[in-house]
Amino acid sequence: MRNQTQSRRAFTLIELLVVIAIIAILVAMLLPVLSKAKARGLGIQCINNLRQIGLAWTMYCDENQGRVPPNKGQTDEEQTWVYGWLDFSSSPDNVNTDYLIDTRGTGRYGLLGPYLKNPAVFHCPADRSQVTINGNLVNRVRSISMQCWMGGDGMRGEDRFYNLIAKTSDMINPTPTQTFVVLDEREDSINDSWFGLDMAEESLVDYPASYHSGGAGLAFADGHTEIKKWIDPRTNPPLVRGQDPPRNVPNPGNADLKWLRDRATGRKPGAPL
Repeated sequence: MRNQTQSRRAFTLIELLVVIAIIAILVAMLLPVLSKAKARGLGIQCINNLRQIGLAWTMYCDENQGRVPPNKGQTDEEQTWVYGWLDFSSSPDNVNTDYLIDTRGTGRYGLLGPYLKNPAVFHCPADRSQVTINGNLVNRVRSISMQCWMGGDGMRGEDRFYNLIAKTSDMINPTPTQTFVVLDEREDSINDSWFGLDMAEESLVDYPASYHSGGAGLAFADGHTEIKKWIDPRTNPPLVRGQDPPRNVPNPGNADLKWLRDRATGRKPGAPL
């Protein structure tokens, strides 16, 4: 009897080990699927946020005779769509939602706020960058920027050759369906609300994010949104937290840069090549 009992217990232990091994294999098989599902869910949330930003932008244009919201970056003397300088310090700009939606204080920034109310739409849920405020780690409030040709001043006097988009009627080539307004900007690249795109030189001024399987979310002037996956590794150089990425780096032949520039603005009629 003793030998049979010992044998039966040993067999039960082996069965348990086999079951554990099978569970481990199943978990290993399911983890990538769950990870992809989570990433897909974050992408959907990001697109929904961008869609709300795009709708607010359209409503602003409609109520202002087609004028687009000004995009002046960190300029507290002028009106601009959002304000605040993001970095990895304990600066209150990193967490100040009034800069995004509240125009009551100065009337100079947060110009999309009256159409949005909820500051959470300015933050991509896949953006994990945090700062320490009063001893606590917190998310920064904004992950998106507006491209510099949309309500901005362009780059280095290039407005002599390229269209500065001040009104919706200025979007002729490319058209509103082909012109993006805002995009996810990389956590170490984002600072003010202005995303630089050099139209004359093949160089990356600022870097788009790669939060969504190597791509970024964008909202276009016609109201549609999409996630663009980058294909050139130079568009997504290694991230070193706490350090700015190299800027104005020559990127000849970068298909991602061409894609962005083709959807930012166009040359003025008659401008020399």
